[in-house]
Parts: sequence; structure tokens; C-alpha cells
Amino acid sequence: MMREILSPPAGAPTDTGPEARTAATGAAPDAAPDAAHAGNSAETPTAMDSAYAPRAAYNRGTPWLGVFTAIPRGWRGSSPIGPQTVSYRALQRAARRAGMRLVVFTPEGLRPATRQVVGFRWSRRRQQWVRLVAPLPHVVYNRVPRRETEAEAHVQWAMRYLQGRGIPMFNPRFLDKWEVYRVLSRHPQCRPHLPPTVLLDDDLNVAEALDAWREVVLKPVAGSLGRGVIFISVAGREPGYRFNAHVGRRHIKGTLRTVAELRRFIRRHVRRRPYLMQQAVDRVRYHGRPVDIRALVQRNSHGEWVLTGMGARVAGAGRVVTHVPQGGSRTSVDQALAPSFTPAELAAVKELAAQTGIQAGRALVHGTGELFGELSLDLAVDRQGRVWILECNAKPFQFDEPRIRRVARRHLVQFAHYLVTNSPGRPGSGRPAAVMEEPEG
Repeated sequence: MMREILSPPAGAPTDTGPEARTAATGAAPDAAPDAAHAGNSAETPTAMDSAYAPRAAYNRGTPWLGVFTAIPRGWRGSSPIGPQTVSYRALQRAARRAGMRLVVFTPEGLRPATRQVVGFRWSRRRQQWVRLVAPLPHVVYNRVPRRETEAEAHVQWAMRYLQGRGIPMFNPRFLDKWEVYRVLSRHPQCRPHLPPTVLLDDDLNVAEALDAWREVVLKPVAGSLGRGVIFISVAGREPGYRFNAHVGRRHIKGTLRTVAELRRFIRRHVRRRPYLMQQAVDRVRYHGRPVDIRALVQRNSHGEWVLTGMGARVAGAGRVVTHVPQGGSRTSVDQALAPSFTPAELAAVKELAAQTGIQAGRALVHGTGELFGELSLDLAVDRQGRVWILECNAKPFQFDEPRIRRVARRHLVQFAHYLVTNSPGRPGSGRPAAVMEEPEG
């Protein structure tokens, strides 16, 4: 019945290839399932190589963590698993230390007939990604790297198949900024930490907002990394408006003298893409430059939201966006905020930022009804020490701070293990035996 309900679209994996015959023959597949899609060749394992060839004999008990990804169209890299926004090698080590097995796989690797995936793991001996055939994972971590890739039919089919099998998949999709705002604004603990925000409408209501707010930020609803962000403020004593923006690959700033110029500028750079408009926060500064806080919150071995870590990002000279790809720099929260607050005030701000991030995680799970295990947040601190939520990201990039990376991997594996033991598909709950098996060795 599952195959009737979840019929694969054109180009999705079928079950007549060599991988589907693996379980019966013990022979290795002939070619990587995603080679044609990715434009890459993959090393072909042999039955003599026990590390990579599938086996007919299985152990029961050790859970599998699957990292689900997809290769974007036009991607020219050499890796068989596409671009990585977190280190899968390091995650594999963390999973092994926690008693789990890890497999990285793409939609092309799914084999519904045998309830297996043809995926990859990092070989320390070979120092490269090598293929393996694994049972369907007990839990899946969604790391599809791009929004447009996640929307493709074959990726959506694979996600529906996995979820239809009762396999928990956490961080199941990208979130857009407007959805995040609407969800958080309904949560009483989050609402006070949200700057006033509206969708940018066709009437280009920016001039009216500037009359009320004096400075606004325009953000693409589906944007990331500070691209497309436009700050506009009232010029002050002189008539007109000042802008500071990152559009395309350029950083531009200047003055607009009239409302008509303002509207033409917005039309030229927004181009009918969905944008939201937010009242700008009067952020604290470090050496005269605006500061944001990047916070990572995750769920732990008990399924509870905790703060994994925070780092500060400082805008580049003459810029207002703090993202490192747009000229920002990184430093510690203590160093960035210490000039603005006393030690006691700084401790209170950090605690408030931590609790705000944790509440945002709870609110998004409750408000969407979906399974999220981690979120990164962009937080602003104003000169009065209030904390504001600027953005939430359901597919966090790897943090630059080594300690945050280490703790993040530990929390990911802990939460995956929690899902295995606290979901309907846990061992002994009636999930098909083939899904529960693990190759020996």
C-alpha cells in the first residue's frame, strides 16, 4: 500500500537495479545511485571489502542515524554527497561515540523494495566517502542544503516516503521569515521580543513606516546570509532618506531625496519578490559598529530545548549587516557587549538571550506542529539591554566557534537517540524487522 500511496515521480529511485538485488545476493551495487544526477563517479565496493559490502547477516539493536541531503542542480563539486553546511565526518565520529551508526544519503539512494538506503560514510583508511548499503535509518536529520533543492519533486517524494514509514525526520524543512514572525507573535513569551514587522505590500508603504519608525529593515522572506537586506532611515535634518544595502554581490549606500526616489529604489531592488519590513533595532555597538548575537538552541537527550552556545558578529566598516560573508567579523559575546554594560547587566543580557532562544524553539515546534531539533537565531541587543529576535533558521550553518561545534554535534546525536527510544518506530514497537537491522562489522 505504501508504494501505491507514495508513487515516486519521474527520476525517483526504482527497485529493479542492482542495489535492489543486494540483500539476496550479497553482491555490491555496480554504481552510485546519484552518479548521474551529481555528475560524479563513486568508488564501487566489492563483496571482498567487508567495510563497504552489504551482508546478509545483521545485528539488532544499534540504531542508525541517517543524514538526508540532496545535490543542488548545477553543483560542480566533487563530493558524492553534495555541499556540506555542517561536517558530516565529525557528526559520524560523534554518532559512533554515542553507539549509533551514521549514513549520509540522497533521494536517489532510497530502495523501498528492500527497505534499504545506498548511502555513504567517511572511511578513515581511504580518506574519502565510500558507499555502503544500510537499512532504513531509525531517525533522519534533514540537511538538504538549499531551499529550491528541497522543493524539487524527487526530494519531496523521498521525504514523504521516509515519514510515511514512521521514521522521525527532524528539521523537516526551511522556514521563511514571515512564517517565523507569525508563529512567534502568537507565543506570549516570544511576542515581547519581536520588532514590529509587516509584509511589504504593493503600495510600497515604506515612507509611512519611516514616518513612524524612523528606520526600517527590508528583508527577503526567503533570504539568507544577509543577501538582499536593505536598511533605510530618515536622513535627519536634511530632507530625504539614507540607505545601506547588500543587493546581489554588492554593498551600496547613499541618499534618496524624495519619496518618489525612495519608491523607485525599492522597486528596482525588491523586484516583486516577497519582502518583509521591520522596525530597525537601535543595536549596541562595538568600536562604533552594530553587533548581533548568533545563538544556537537544540534539543538534548531528554528532548528539552537548551542553549548550545552564542557568538557575536560585528558589522564591517560602513555596513550594518553583521554576516561574515557580507564583511562582518566574529568575536565573543562578552567582548562585544562588555563596553555597553556592567558585569551584572551583561550576565542578565546573556541569560535573557539564552531564554529567548529556548522559548523560540518551543514556540516554533508548538506553532508549526513539526519536529525541529535545532535552530539558530539572530538576536539584537539594544542600548537598554532588551533582546530582540531578528531571524530564526531551521537549517543552521556550522558555527565558527569550535566549542559550539563540539557541543552541537553531541546534542544532535543525543536528540536523535531520544527520538529512537521515544517514537512509535522504536525497537519492539511493531516497526518492520528489516528497518531495525544493522550490518555486522
